[in-house]
Amino acid sequence: MTGSYYLRKRAIYLAGILMLFLCSFLFSSCLKPPWKQSRFSGSRCSQCHRSKLQSYLQKASVHKPVRDRDCHLCHEPHGYIGALLVRDDGGAVLCYRCHPKIAAQTSPQQGFVHQAIQRGGKCTACHDPHASQGSRLLKQEGQKLCFSCHDQALISQPNQHKALEKGCLVCHPPHAAAIGQQAAGLLTASREQELCLRCHSPGREKLAAAHQGYQVIDQRCSACHNPHSSNQRFLLRRTVHKPLQDQGCSACHLPADSKEPFRVKKKERIDDLCYQCHPREQYNNINIKKSVQGSPPQPHQPMREGRCLICHTPHASDRSGLLLAQQTAAGCYRCHQRIREEASQDAAHSPLKKGECTVCHDPHSGELIPSQGEWSQGGGEQQAAAGLCFKCHEKEKSMAKQPATHAPARRGECLACHVAHLSQSSDHLLREPMPRLCYRCHQEAEKTFTKVHVHTPVRDGRCLGCHEAHAGKYEHLLLFPQQELCWSCHLSLRHQLQGASALHAPLKAGDCRQCHAPHASDYKNLLSGDDGRICLTERCHQPLAKALEAEQHQAASSVHGPFKELQCLRCHSPHGSGISPQLLSQAKTLCLSCHQEHEKKLKSDTAHPPDRKGECLTCHLGHRSPYPALLAKGVDSVCLECHQQTEQSFRVAHGGLETQKGGCLTCHDPHSSQGKGLFRKVIHEPFKTKKCHVCHQSAK
Repeated sequence: MTGSYYLRKRAIYLAGILMLFLCSFLFSSCLKPPWKQSRFSGSRCSQCHRSKLQSYLQKASVHKPVRDRDCHLCHEPHGYIGALLVRDDGGAVLCYRCHPKIAAQTSPQQGFVHQAIQRGGKCTACHDPHASQGSRLLKQEGQKLCFSCHDQALISQPNQHKALEKGCLVCHPPHAAAIGQQAAGLLTASREQELCLRCHSPGREKLAAAHQGYQVIDQRCSACHNPHSSNQRFLLRRTVHKPLQDQGCSACHLPADSKEPFRVKKKERIDDLCYQCHPREQYNNINIKKSVQGSPPQPHQPMREGRCLICHTPHASDRSGLLLAQQTAAGCYRCHQRIREEASQDAAHSPLKKGECTVCHDPHSGELIPSQGEWSQGGGEQQAAAGLCFKCHEKEKSMAKQPATHAPARRGECLACHVAHLSQSSDHLLREPMPRLCYRCHQEAEKTFTKVHVHTPVRDGRCLGCHEAHAGKYEHLLLFPQQELCWSCHLSLRHQLQGASALHAPLKAGDCRQCHAPHASDYKNLLSGDDGRICLTERCHQPLAKALEAEQHQAASSVHGPFKELQCLRCHSPHGSGISPQLLSQAKTLCLSCHQEHEKKLKSDTAHPPDRKGECLTCHLGHRSPYPALLAKGVDSVCLECHQQTEQSFRVAHGGLETQKGGCLTCHDPHSSQGKGLFRKVIHEPFKTKKCHVCHQSAK
């Protein structure tokens, strides 16, 4: 017992060691091998890349690994996958192995990092990894390199900052700003003012005189001045606040020699100062009785709270309206974060994507901008809402004059179907994808569409495949006249009916809906009723319907089988054909497709001429008859249409005897026979030998 226990324990111990060894082996085989001097030296690389190496070595600035032929420091000798030979995907991490100082500078914790490094993480945006004609392996020298990313319009104005003559690096570090400079941006000084005062000495009288005696050394210079170029003197920004331009700083601030020279004259609320020039009524929109939304106007929250400087700068700006942000939207997004996320989506409203919030919104009242546009079928609040949309959507403005107008469009309720900013349905800013959007109003239609057979556009949710969204020329907002719309999909049927002489009356009139349901039906081919019953409606073949109903009470009458079963399409084409009345084929072929026994008889020696010619309707009717076998008349009457009793040949053929009424079929087969005369198969012997006088004394 004890021995077996120790053996078991020892086996478990050995198995554990073996498992540990296997795991270690597998783990080590997955690791990327450490960097070390490759047995493939740079000279081995140059055997293939000789021309490239020679071109690198001839340039003014050569990367040290290239000069020393240490290709393996940046490249794998063969690559792990295909031809991806650069280590670490060629990113900045690769460069940091040799340039640890740059790595420390560009750490996100260290300060403001140049976006070229921050965005792509690749030093090769500015530096050539092998060699360059410029210093520090730069792809281009000086400002040319900067303007490969930055817009050259920054320095295009007539009055330029003198520091530009010395290049961008006088004010901007190439990689990152130092600690504490995040707010100032990518600058070579810890504070903006400190950078400016390197050239503009605070002790110089000119500086104070230029600012009307105000000591501005602690103020942010770029609040009034453009640091690059301007169309104004003294590099003032493009738009200068009028009081500052006309009266100077003291128009709004306390005098320069006061204890608090930079305090504004109205310290309770900044808007009290603003309203000395800007009429309060105008910016609160109190002259508008109702906003577009129909509620009393509510000023924009910053306006209501008197915080004008959330959106505007009080001194100067390169943007119209003294706006702080580069784009109107950028200022809006400081409060409206959710809208910023919406604006980045592909399906966002075009003005929102462009950052043009004020196209639709009044920035002061916070309401939609009312429009004076004419909307004849709307009125009041809805007219204003639709008018706003029509400022851009001019094509839709004309829809009020169309004969058929969608109810929401007629009332100017654009937002009944559309959202203003972003739609989860990527098409046309719809509130919901089609057809869910349509069913919000057309609830009954949704129920009626739940049938066995559904029209393909309805099944696919493509309401706009047949209907206009806003307005149109045709009833039910159809894109085209009814039949033309149907033809746009059913081209094969249109080609099939070209040249057809016998067209169904509804099709000829372009009224497809007389027989077909446009959306869904419980009957095949989207018929609005069962095959035969749809034909025998009050609008169409009513006499036949009444005849069928009457024949049901007359046992002696004869009714064609397909007609009795309401299988009209067994004989007729529903749309049209080249054979009247819309027959599927010539009468002979059509009839014999069912009456196959007659087809065999026609191959005999003698056939009734109408049978032989396929003129079945010479003797028979197509639907019903008061006579047997669908005969057009009584038996003798049908025969006597062709075989006149008064003719000499008729009298001779019958031995001079007068034929009895209804007696033709006693002797003759109406379709065919083996011999002449269409006589039936079994013939009375005296009759066969033409000895009629044996029985009929008057026979000749």
